[in-house]
Amino acid sequence: MKSIFTALFVVVATIAFSQTIYRVNNKPGVTGTNVYTTIQAAHDAAATGDIIYVEPSTNSYGDLLCTKGVKVYGNGYFLDVNPELQAAGQASPMGLIEIFSTAANGAEFMALVPPI
Repeated sequence: MKSIFTALFVVVATIAFSQTIYRVNNKPGVTGTNVYTTIQAAHDAAATGDIIYVEPSTNSYGDLLCTKGVKVYGNGYFLDVNPELQAAGQASPMGLIEIFSTAANGAEFMALVPPI
């Protein structure tokens, strides 16, 4: 009986905390499920709690009007410090990020390059 409750808890927890991962990549020829060329398009497809990875690029992924509590992660900072440790030496450039509405509570933004 205990194992049935444990299995039920695992199933319920998995469903309750499941997140979808979206990729933002504007390089020609990069396609696939949940791959978008702009940050706004990925945001619009995502739900609160989902994760958006902004991949390295030489071109900006544009501006974002954030209305959901999504988690957005870029490629990091100081990529030229230890180039042999980097999978890609390019940053994850974006335009302006505007957080609009209380529905965006819990949104996280990490390791993104600010607009110049």
